[in-house]
Amino acid sequence: MASAAALGVRAIVMASRIHLRNLLLIVASSGFVTLLILSTGYLRALWPLYSVPIFLAALTYATGGAVAAGLLSVVLLALTGAVGGTALAASASQPIVEIALGMGAVVACAVVVGQEVRRHRDRQQALQTGTIRDDLTGLYNARYLETRLQEELRRAERYGVGLALILLEVDDFRPYTDTYGHHKADLLLQRLSDLLRLATRDTDIVARRGGGQFGVVLPLARLDEAVAIAQRICDTVAGAPFEGDEVEPAVSITVSCGVAVFPRDGSDGETLLTRASAAVGRAKDEGGGRTSVADASSLPDGSGPSDTIAEVGP
Repeated sequence: MASAAALGVRAIVMASRIHLRNLLLIVASSGFVTLLILSTGYLRALWPLYSVPIFLAALTYATGGAVAAGLLSVVLLALTGAVGGTALAASASQPIVEIALGMGAVVACAVVVGQEVRRHRDRQQALQTGTIRDDLTGLYNARYLETRLQEELRRAERYGVGLALILLEVDDFRPYTDTYGHHKADLLLQRLSDLLRLATRDTDIVARRGGGQFGVVLPLARLDEAVAIAQRICDTVAGAPFEGDEVEPAVSITVSCGVAVFPRDGSDGETLLTRASAAVGRAKDEGGGRTSVADASSLPDGSGPSDTIAEVGP
């Protein structure tokens, strides 16, 4: 748990440093232009250099950055005139009105650039979201689940912490679809996705693998914690009403869960997925609506404890 907290703090610190560096660069460049104008007195020739920090802010912080940098430049220009006094004003053959119009044009162009930057970022985010999210439920998809499982496995091995995987499947999902149709089945999956979000931790990676199958990666979870979460999922789903039809308005749905943990049940993602899937099959064979744990005694090298938890009933 401490290592995960340390990684989170490190990410926040790095993001803060990057943000502070960008702000300092924008402010420093604006200040440099101001000092250059004051030291040389060439207001007419040098004020366009304020466009550098303005466009830099637009590229970094989109429209809001462009407006903020523009206001900063206007304030600095006003201070420049106040400090430079009569001599600086007399040396500027270009009227102050024309400078103001020119600054307005620069800010307007920077705002347009900022809008394009925002659109590009939104498109990139939408594209990324589309590649990792399930369209129907909004959960992560199977490919992302496997990718994150591998990443968390490397982290667990490096820091010597626990990791668990829960696979679950809706019991009798095909008969439900045949009875109520695909539309009601989609509603069931969406409702189930909401329940999974409620029953899992904020740090867990919840994904839909396809059909009525889901998976949850639990970083830093021990076997007993994973079993408790899996059983909470079973209980939450069993106690929630699902939409039926006019004949049977509320339908009771159950799920079968299979749990596998690192390193007890395997050291790679494929092995954990295989053993968790087998545990799901055992839970369904026992009637469904329950949690089954991977049989560590079946490891090919004979490693792992032989006193396994066979199943946890409802």
